Amino acid sequence: MGILFGLSVAIVGATMGLATLFSHWPELQIGVQILGAFYLVYVAFKIATSPVTPSSNTLPVNAPLLKDGFILNLLNPKAYAAFLAIFSQFMLPLANDTHAYLVTGIICLLVAAIVDTLWLCFGGLLRPRFQHPRQARTLRVIFAILMIFAIIWTFI
Repeated sequence: MGILFGLSVAIVGATMGLATLFSHWPELQIGVQILGAFYLVYVAFKIATSPVTPSSNTLPVNAPLLKDGFILNLLNPKAYAAFLAIFSQFMLPLANDTHAYLVTGIICLLVAAIVDTLWLCFGGLLRPRFQHPRQARTLRVIFAILMIFAIIWTFI
């Protein structure tokens, strides 16, 4: 829940910032799209090349709290980059810009809630694979490639 609360703040921040920016300088929209795409390619590269270490089977002594998840996403540059890309390229075509930003943001938050829940379940199934360095590397590379394909797909 903390992650989703932090994400809501990131959505509002990105929305308000971009709405102001694009209302004054609409020609910056393509630049923001390209900047967001390059940052996400960088993140994909970091995922694919980060060190693989087998994780322990022990659970953390202190589980993260709601405030930890909130702070994590509040300070998460990937969240802002993703919303820069979404709000600069995939706004809902509503007559009122304020409604378009609001509805797009709400849909993003709902999708994030569903995806985060599925990822928690799916991540539990993948956890044993990440305990083996070779399988972990393969999964990281696959996830990175999928991110890059998604980025390319958005520009097609």
